[in-house]
Amino acid sequence: MGAARRFIHQVDLKGRKRIMDIGGGSGAYCIAAVKEHAGIRALVLDLPVVCEVTRDFLTENGVADRVEAQPCDFTRDPFPTDCDVAIMASNLPMYSREMIASVIKKAHDALLPDGQMHLVGEMTNDERTGPWGPAYWGLGQTVSDSLGLAHSEADVIGYFCAAGFTEVQLHEFIPGSLSRVTGTKAK
Repeated sequence: MGAARRFIHQVDLKGRKRIMDIGGGSGAYCIAAVKEHAGIRALVLDLPVVCEVTRDFLTENGVADRVEAQPCDFTRDPFPTDCDVAIMASNLPMYSREMIASVIKKAHDALLPDGQMHLVGEMTNDERTGPWGPAYWGLGQTVSDSLGLAHSEADVIGYFCAAGFTEVQLHEFIPGSLSRVTGTKAK
């Protein structure tokens, strides 16, 4: 919940109507957003077994009437087309460059015009010399023989630009640990 609260203090969600949280797990980002902004509704997209737990968190936080947990394998399943905000947080190092690029493109195509995407993740600097936390995440993925790796900030900015987002920007989220890249879909 701490990262979710930080997100809603950094990101202006005024006037936004519907959020999709891609691989949203507990629903923390959506919970914080709807508690802060009465007009927002949200949708957590995650695997069916995760959604069972997500629904418990939504009920415990009194937001089950404004946040829905929808089963979705974000690497394969389509995204809803009625959202003006997409969030993807802390899934980055578990997937390949091609997979992250395809998810960002799919989010871009699904968002309403003028919609925004926010990717919060463990990114190395452009030289790939640090910070150590994101570098170790990538190394851990390599050692475990997964498809994941360490993505640099430049990599993620490139994925956003290739997907068609404009106004792509890099923001420090948690110093030395997490960065946030944002982009806007053209009107």
